[in-house]
Amino acid sequence: MACGNNDLSDALSKLSIASQQSASNNGIMNFAELVPTSINLDDSFRCQLPFKELIEQRLSQKYFHELLSMMEQKKKIYDFHMRLRNQNQHSFTVDFIYKDVDDRPGPATADVCMSCDMNNKLSELSLIKENSTTRIWLDAQLRKKLIVTPRQHIERLTELSEEDLEHFWQDAQVILDEEGCDWRSMIINHGKYRNHIHLHMKINIDQQDWNQRIKKNDPDQNVYGLRQHFTNVASNYHIEPLFQSSSSPHGQWLNTIIFDILDLKRDHILTDVGCGSGIDCLWFLNKINNQIKIIGCDPSSGMIEIFNSEIKKRNLTNTVQAFCMDAITFSQQKQLPAYNRLLLKHCVHLLSHSERLLAFKGFRQ
Repeated sequence: MACGNNDLSDALSKLSIASQQSASNNGIMNFAELVPTSINLDDSFRCQLPFKELIEQRLSQKYFHELLSMMEQKKKIYDFHMRLRNQNQHSFTVDFIYKDVDDRPGPATADVCMSCDMNNKLSELSLIKENSTTRIWLDAQLRKKLIVTPRQHIERLTELSEEDLEHFWQDAQVILDEEGCDWRSMIINHGKYRNHIHLHMKINIDQQDWNQRIKKNDPDQNVYGLRQHFTNVASNYHIEPLFQSSSSPHGQWLNTIIFDILDLKRDHILTDVGCGSGIDCLWFLNKINNQIKIIGCDPSSGMIEIFNSEIKKRNLTNTVQAFCMDAITFSQQKQLPAYNRLLLKHCVHLLSHSERLLAFKGFRQ
């Protein structure tokens, strides 16, 4: 997002916001006073009501319709990263990021949309609830996110009817209330900024709220223990185009950036902690023409089983090793050779602060 360098524009924006605040009557604002006020060169808009109050006053459809009309109809911008930021108890900000669109690859394509297909294991284990027009999910990678998707196959918010758009925002607030969560940000990508074809809204929540959410699942099933969760979804996860670097434009784009940063040299040893089924590290290996060695580890036996199968299929047993163990245990293995590069792309967000300290201490040694 471009920063607002025009001081006069920014000052006028703040003055307009102050005028809106003084115009409020007993905390209730008319829709006319909720017309989005641009800040920082048209990239950000501040709503002078808290998100929950906007929902309760049934102004969400009008407010977001106004925002989206401004971006798509007036500015003709259709590829953007839309981010709601929870500012305080009295307001929230909506950012539109679109200046780097030329670097964005667009979503992965698939014969079956994973958000429409309710018959696969990944959907079954991730679904929290179904509403009349939306579905609510846990993040498939167990990141601290709740996911909201329309039930029908929709790619843009503007494809929703007025009623469905209102329900979309209402259902987001309802799940937050039901889970006892506060939100930090909400992300909705459009056009080339998407990873998924299907419209997704990612609600980022605090670690404490996430931990409480996980504890609500049936302890007998133990579905959301890290090892068991990824073992349960391993086969679906491995074949889903979204997570396949070779078939996902986003995956290729991201891994190309990581590959450049890793700066791998001939005979380097790359260690991939949280390697899953080996999709990423095998991509790096192929990228450098099998001139490095790979050590991968993952706590999911299901993922490692698939990884080992790929190693044998590609005749890489002398080049790639895979271990079924968590990051902390792996970091303390003294018998392994020293490695030149360390990748934690898929696991660092799953470690608590104390676990990270222990793991990094082991890696350093």
